[in-house]
Amino acid sequence: MLLLFLGFSLVLYSNVLLAQSTSSQIRVVVADSNGNAVGGVGVRVTHLPTGRSQVLTSTPAGLASARGMQVGGPYRVGSADFSAWSSEAIEGVYLTLGETELVTLW
Repeated sequence: MLLLFLGFSLVLYSNVLLAQSTSSQIRVVVADSNGNAVGGVGVRVTHLPTGRSQVLTSTPAGLASARGMQVGGPYRVGSADFSAWSSEAIEGVYLTLGETELVTLW
C-alpha cells in the first residue's frame, strides 16, 4: 500500500519536479542624478516586437521588478506617462532565460 501511495505521488508531482523556468525578469533601479533612490515613480516596460507593456511603480528604495517576462527582446524601459519624474528610455534590453536584467533609470 505504501509503494502504491509513493508511486501515485511521484506521478502526480512529476511535472512539478521537472518544471523549468521559461521566463526572465527585469529589475529597474530608479535614481536621481546624485544616485539617490527615487520611490513612487511609474516605470513602463515594453516588449517592442509585440507592443506588450507593463507599468510598475518603484518602491521607496527605488526598485521596480517585472517578473515572468518573455525571453528575448528588445525591450524599452522608461518612465510611465503619468509619472511626474522622467528619464530617457533605455532601449535594446534583451532578456536571457531564467536571468534578471538590471536597468538603471537616471
